Amino acid sequence: DAAADSRGVVRAGCGGQAWSTYGSVLEALHTGTFEERSAKFIYAQTAVPGGGSAGRTNCQLVHDQGFGHESLTPSYEDGSPPHEPFMIQRQDITDHARNEAAYAKVYAYASVPFAIDLIAQAAQLSHGLVVGICGSNNGTWRNTQPIIPGYQETIWRHWVYVGGAFLKNGKKTLCILNSWGKNFGDDGWQFINEDYLLGRTKSGPNLFGAWTLVYNTNT
Repeated sequence: DAAADSRGVVRAGCGGQAWSTYGSVLEALHTGTFEERSAKFIYAQTAVPGGGSAGRTNCQLVHDQGFGHESLTPSYEDGSPPHEPFMIQRQDITDHARNEAAYAKVYAYASVPFAIDLIAQAAQLSHGLVVGICGSNNGTWRNTQPIIPGYQETIWRHWVYVGGAFLKNGKKTLCILNSWGKNFGDDGWQFINEDYLLGRTKSGPNLFGAWTLVYNTNT
């Protein structure tokens, strides 16, 4: 889940970014106050050798440990997007950060079938979800609506938070919050329509994962 930006630079930890964004939303809905949650708290503990993280592993971690505070485990290097060596420093997670994370746990999680209507329904009922999509450096990922990768293009895999679903130009469309910053799309938000989601690249389907969470209100 290490995706490349428009310059081809690989940024680490998009799984941590997507799950922590989802956690921030769920916790804010429960408490009425917004506290940014740490991508590094998740990714440092779930990253696999060579970069990337698995959906089920990320879900299990926030179920068992909760969502860490960004203020206690910063996910940026001097305010800049992080690189892999920084994001996998598990020793940066303090006991205090772990104790505070335990107040914001997931009660349950589930994998959502790769059907646009079910994903849209999950986004509505569960205050969003995380999906994994394939993309390429085809020059459109700075725009609000990236285009489908060409079949022979080099593909990267990317976890993103889905904040909603609606019809756009007659197409069923997911509204995603990209973790690359506010200079991409519309203040960070982009639109992925059903043609993109149901398409394929040479490495397989454009959609490779979809996960929904239920917040544990008892914590």
